[in-house]
Amino acid sequence: MSARSRKPDNKHDRRVKSGTSDVRGVNVSQLTFPEKTEQRDLLASLGLGRTQNWLIGVVAALTAATLILNGDGLTFEGDNILVALIWSLLATVLLFVRWYRNMPFCFDQQSGQPLTGRLRFRWFDVTAAVFFGWVFVSFVVVWCSGNGSPRAMLTMLAHWGGFAAMFVTWRLLLNDRRMIRGMLLLFVAAIIGESSAAYYHYFYVGPKTRQEYYAEHEKALTANQDAQTPGEQELYKNRVDSIEPLGTYSLTNSLAAVLAPWCVFLCGVALMGRRLCCHSEIGNLSGMTGNLSMRIAIVTLLIAFVGFILMMTNSRSGILATLFGIACLFGSMLAGKVRNPRTLFGGAMAVCLVIAASLGLGLATGGLDRTLLLTATKSFGYRIQYWQSSLQLIVDHPLTGCGIGNFREYYTQYKLPTASETIADPHNLFFEIATNAGLPPLICFVVLLVAAICYAFISKPEEASPESGGFFKCWQAYQPFLTGGLAGIVAAFFYSLTNYVSLSFDLTCFALLGFLTGFFLLLPIIGQTALPLKTLAPFCLAVLTVALLASGGIAFPHVNVTFWFLLVLCFNQASGGGHGVATLPPSENPKNRELQSPAPEARILKPEIFVALCFLALVIVLYPTAWLANLRANTLLRNMEANPSQGMFLDKRITEWEKVVREDPYRTRVWCDLCAAYLLEQREFPGLTQKRPDTSDWQTMIDKQLLRAGITHELSRVTLNGTTAHALANAVRSSPLSASNYQNLGMIFLEDFEKSKNRGSLDLAIAMFQLAATRYPNHSLSYAWLAVCYNLSGETELRHENAKRAIELDDIMPHSDQKLPEELRRSVGLAGRQ
Repeated sequence: MSARSRKPDNKHDRRVKSGTSDVRGVNVSQLTFPEKTEQRDLLASLGLGRTQNWLIGVVAALTAATLILNGDGLTFEGDNILVALIWSLLATVLLFVRWYRNMPFCFDQQSGQPLTGRLRFRWFDVTAAVFFGWVFVSFVVVWCSGNGSPRAMLTMLAHWGGFAAMFVTWRLLLNDRRMIRGMLLLFVAAIIGESSAAYYHYFYVGPKTRQEYYAEHEKALTANQDAQTPGEQELYKNRVDSIEPLGTYSLTNSLAAVLAPWCVFLCGVALMGRRLCCHSEIGNLSGMTGNLSMRIAIVTLLIAFVGFILMMTNSRSGILATLFGIACLFGSMLAGKVRNPRTLFGGAMAVCLVIAASLGLGLATGGLDRTLLLTATKSFGYRIQYWQSSLQLIVDHPLTGCGIGNFREYYTQYKLPTASETIADPHNLFFEIATNAGLPPLICFVVLLVAAICYAFISKPEEASPESGGFFKCWQAYQPFLTGGLAGIVAAFFYSLTNYVSLSFDLTCFALLGFLTGFFLLLPIIGQTALPLKTLAPFCLAVLTVALLASGGIAFPHVNVTFWFLLVLCFNQASGGGHGVATLPPSENPKNRELQSPAPEARILKPEIFVALCFLALVIVLYPTAWLANLRANTLLRNMEANPSQGMFLDKRITEWEKVVREDPYRTRVWCDLCAAYLLEQREFPGLTQKRPDTSDWQTMIDKQLLRAGITHELSRVTLNGTTAHALANAVRSSPLSASNYQNLGMIFLEDFEKSKNRGSLDLAIAMFQLAATRYPNHSLSYAWLAVCYNLSGETELRHENAKRAIELDDIMPHSDQKLPEELRRSVGLAGRQ
């Protein structure tokens, strides 16, 4: 036998030794490693078979998690910081990849290859960079001056870094049909999921909570640590009595702000969607779904589903913004901007029926009543008060504002004597930006917003081409958005367990159910309907802007991700799909590929690499200081609440609190608790106090605060042991402008004086109440306690002066929750007459 004839036998022998089959033409690698094929099939079935699909899945998961997680004012508690840092990390990776490959993130749907063309920085990129850069400059200036609350500032810095990362992410990715339509589908499906959770809250959670509260309301008030004073208890009772749906949020205004633009988008789909793709296979899947009337019927039902929750929020700004957007849609169609006369009449009738049905259902269930209109004037009057105070704050700090995260502490210095409440934001997006960062970023913000909305009037309406190839081709294209969205909602539930307010399992299940239902119903409609996005995107952005004119939310992640998505979509649509990217995939012919692809440039330092390094530095700094420290401190506090038996042992309680402040040194409330615990220990167990280390760095800190506030109270009689002094200094340092913090400290030292008769504690109580009155000059409570303290110290003139001021402010205060408690008012009145 020749060597040639034995050669196949040798191959056969090697195949036998390697355990493979003798069958010719079989892929040996597949037979040897069958698990790889199964793994690829599994990933393909989930829509994650390619690199760009993984990218889409990550972005979809982050977007869905941001929309579902609670962010209403709880950012000051350190919630959702990790999500913001992941946004920043994602933007860092995208920018590094963009710099390294010198190609845009734009893929041909069939081949999966990147399209040719370069990304170019435009004027609005520079404007956005100046906007976010100035916010960071404001943060640095306020931080270095020592006039801010460190914990709140670090938390908000992480979130504003996440907002900048959202802008960069959408700027890089919203550049082809698949990404734009897929993200639109994801946003609307997530909104339907949030509405489903709101229905569950409206019909089940809310009534159950009210029933439990009135069954044992005293126990409920005692268990709530945020409802200790009569005013706080009244506010808590009002929240319980409210029948407004919340879903996974805490404020109805922000829920309405998120729902309003997407409700208008659905109306635009019903009114302006011209046709389904001629090759659609929808009819084969769901009968008459491919019919135009059936499409309008489905979208109308979804509008009613979301619109009812929007009306039940009783958010006047959200409802008016939605009506404004619908009027803009009809005006655009009547003006001939989008020529679709066949659906104009039917769409108008459908929208009117939806509004009428929602109004009727709201009146029937009690969610809407005459008070919605009767209290509108009063509510707007409150907004005027907020804006007057905010305007004065801007006048005093025009360049840098008060710094992100500090508005609540600064606002009390400018609050009017008859204002309704101490707010955390000015309830207006323009005032919010100016008060937090100054006028320069406000100018940049207005330029971006006005330019994006004006594109609806100066550019030709362009019908975004629908998906070709039928329903199953559409399903393959948008499957990663479904997988990523589901993963994001599930991850949000588990992540929320570490937050100050967590998502309940029931609400998460309803959000998942609504998301799935909305996605499958809208997949053939958004995926295969020609939409004039150049008109719809600016209209939706205008709706969100109108909704935020009288409510807060621009600093909330779930509102902000919608804002930057719509803003970038407007700019990218106006610039021909984004960045001047070519729409032809590279040819299979290498010569043609060379003609179509630009010559590679040298990878030198470019703007994108500088921005990427900024995001990376932000993540590196904030991960341990903002998120990890907050997570560990929250874990320790939860363990303390879960084991109330430790409250019986003072030394164990102090030990646990000391662990908390070691993890997070900016915990103001814990420092105050430690201060009170050290004073109690000094009175009851002086032997234990002597064993603690002496760290007496408080005098310089307190004198600095007194001098800055213009207070010259004598503290020479104050003698504090080292641990109490250290706790007091850190309590002041962690919230140097918080009036409520000084009131708490004043009450702690006043109580110590009543039990120990230590004159130094009374002097410290007077100093703390003076600081509180300086930071909150139009509030009667601090002056009332000052009158009480001066009565104890025997200073008659100061006693009369503060008692008179407290009674005057209390008399003109029209809101019962902010009036003095009756017992304290009687004490102040007696002190004033003595």
